[in-house]
Formats: sequence, structure tokens, C-alpha cells
Amino acid sequence: MFSMSKPIEIVFSEKKPPSLNSPYLICGFPGTGLVGKLAVDYLIKQLGAIHMADLFSTYFSPQVVIQADGTTSIVKNSLYYVKNNKNNNNDDINKTRKNKKEIKDIIRIQLNDLKEQLLKSGVSLEFSEYALDYLAENGFDPQFGARPLKRLIQKQIVNQLSKKLLSGTIDKSHPVLVDVFDGTVVFRNDVNMHEKTIA
Repeated sequence: MFSMSKPIEIVFSEKKPPSLNSPYLICGFPGTGLVGKLAVDYLIKQLGAIHMADLFSTYFSPQVVIQADGTTSIVKNSLYYVKNNKNNNNDDINKTRKNKKEIKDIIRIQLNDLKEQLLKSGVSLEFSEYALDYLAENGFDPQFGARPLKRLIQKQIVNQLSKKLLSGTIDKSHPVLVDVFDGTVVFRNDVNMHEKTIA
């Protein structure tokens, strides 16, 4: 049974830890909708990263994780590593640039959280594929990843929808479709919802 004698303990999965030369650290903080964890999980999978160690600390939240088989484990951070081939010109990393499908998966999580929040206020929200494409194109940045997405959703969807509801141009007694027309986010009531949405 694992027990801690120090505030921070690192348990290596290999007898001899790998030798890393000027490594880069990528952290997957949970964030809204676990977006940070999803992004790093994707990198681990695409790069074939190797588990290196688990980090335990008394500074972590005093809670346990319940596994699928009913057993429990204490909170930990897992460390993985990838040794880049000097001859591949970072091809592996370039291949992991978020493709459209992966980006949309992250966006769906964000939008589902928003839908649940608004549903508590009596607003049923749906999103067209055009809206999804718009967020995928404008909500991600090569340097900052998914961070601009939350601001984009707040500015272009939440704030604008609030104005429409307050002005009475949108009726919350009917489902609200978020769409994009000519590069602009638009809202409309669509009782029948004939158009395909992501819900």
C-alpha cells in the first residue's frame, strides 16, 4: 500500500528514468469542460507517449477517485514523455495540430455545458453545423490552444443571445437555433428544428 513520508512523492514506472535533454512540459489542467485534460490526452495518444511516473502530493485535494471496478485511488498527476526523432523535423508534433474532428469534440463539450446552464433558465439552445465550423475556425490559436474558445462563446453567443432575449426578438418559449450567416453568428426561433443540429 502506498504511503507518503514527504509532501511530494514521485513514483517512477521504470527502474531507470529516461534521460531527457531540454524537455518541454505540457500541462493538462482540467479547465471548463475538462478541455485541458482532453487536449493532453489527445497528444498522449497521437504521439504514443510513454508513462514515466506518477506524482503524489499532500497539497492535492483530499479526495479519492472511484475506478470503474469500484476500487479507489488517491489523486495523482501522471507524467509521460516522448523522445523526438531529430530527423523528422517535428513531423509528429505537426501531425497533432488539432484537426477539425478533435476540435469539434472539444467544442461540443463546451456547448453542452452552456446548453445545460441555459436550460435551467428555460432557454433551449441548439447549434447548426455552420456554428460549429465557425467556432472551430475562430476559437483556437496555435499558441494558446483552446483558451480563445471560451471568450468567443461568451462574446458571440452568450452576450448576443442575452441582448436578443432582453429585446424580445428571440422567444425563449421556443427552441433557439444558433447559426452562422455570412460570417456572423445569428439566432432564430425554429419550432420544427428542420435543420440538422449537433444535439
